[in-house]
Amino acid sequence: MQENQEDTDAQKAALREMIDSFFRFAQTPVPWNGVVNDGVATVFHNMLTETAKCSRALSFVPRPSGGPASVVWLAAQLAGVGYRNIQKKMSITCAKKAVQNFRSDFQLASMGAAALQFARRV
Repeated sequence: MQENQEDTDAQKAALREMIDSFFRFAQTPVPWNGVVNDGVATVFHNMLTETAKCSRALSFVPRPSGGPASVVWLAAQLAGVGYRNIQKKMSITCAKKAVQNFRSDFQLASMGAAALQFARRV
């Protein structure tokens, strides 16, 4: 039983570090007391899912040309879309929006509100 508790504590510590890292990436203060529970994990999962979906959608948006668009610019944009999808990088803008959308849920979950309340479709 002791070993099981240590595994759970290690998992909670790892999740806490991931949450802190995500909020640092979003350049937003973490709105919680550091307690990891099922509700916090569910809300964090929803935040990551929304950020990934948004980032994927943004990867298809062409970047500004900086002047009149040309065939070279168009080719570079098409290559860039493919490259950005391969990289699967998260957008800071999308992370900030996810934090904004889930801030209240995250705070409530960290205070122990029921996890089922936060299991919404993303």
